[in-house]
Amino acid sequence: MDGQLIEPLAMFRQSIEAKIPKHIVEIDPMLVDPSPYQPRSVIEEEGIRDLATAIKAQGQLEPVIVRIKEDGRYEVLSGHRRTLACRQVGVLLQARTATADLTENEALVLAAMGNSGHEPLAPLDEARTAQNLLTLGNGIDSIAEVFARTAAWVRKRLKLLELDPRVQDALKRGHIPLRVAEELHRYPKLTQRTRIGELNGPIDRGATNRALELIRKRSAAVGIAPRVRQRVVSRENALDGVRKALGIIEERIKRIQELHKQHLIGLSDAEDKRVDRIIRKLERLRR
Repeated sequence: MDGQLIEPLAMFRQSIEAKIPKHIVEIDPMLVDPSPYQPRSVIEEEGIRDLATAIKAQGQLEPVIVRIKEDGRYEVLSGHRRTLACRQVGVLLQARTATADLTENEALVLAAMGNSGHEPLAPLDEARTAQNLLTLGNGIDSIAEVFARTAAWVRKRLKLLELDPRVQDALKRGHIPLRVAEELHRYPKLTQRTRIGELNGPIDRGATNRALELIRKRSAAVGIAPRVRQRVVSRENALDGVRKALGIIEERIKRIQELHKQHLIGLSDAEDKRVDRIIRKLERLRR
């Protein structure tokens, strides 16, 4: 367990579900604001129009999830596109309202799961959502569960945020395929900017292999090799891991001491003093 706040996911989902009553209310979509955790950086207007047409013909098939803000308005946690579609059609929005004790971490997970289950997120939107989950203290394995992906997939997505801004913009606009962006990540940012300028406009999927070959050949021609992939563990992360391990050991030793005081196990006076010394030493080491 590496501090994952959302593991196991099945139990976490149950915890969230318990904070969202099943009762459905109708609210004015004009009173609903987007969530700061809304993963989508771009909302396709054509997609919203199609959804609005479907809602007008069939009604809203699935309620959105909102929570009440301090100013009395609502924040949509799951169902941003449905909210926009209902605004466009001019109908009341069917919603389930989360209770006030929903945590920020739960709100972010709810937004991530709600969006991944409908229209797929763009790669950079997935990367930013994963980064937000990481920032709130969730582990890579737990984040992978939210996306129903592997830990390796999460790490690859996070690397997209390290790309040069020009490469990120090209990926966001659909000018380069994901595979090209991932290949460019293997080179320094100056090389990324140079290669992206040489690709001459948008690349369709059929030209992906030619683009990859161009990047590799031109980089090799000027003596630039792709970066060697290394697993880097920062000093602070390493120390944090040591502190956690020491904390676990300290807790177990204190438990032995408690059992001794309750006469459930036997320790000699010398052993009891030694346990005291170990606990004090562990406390100093964790500082």
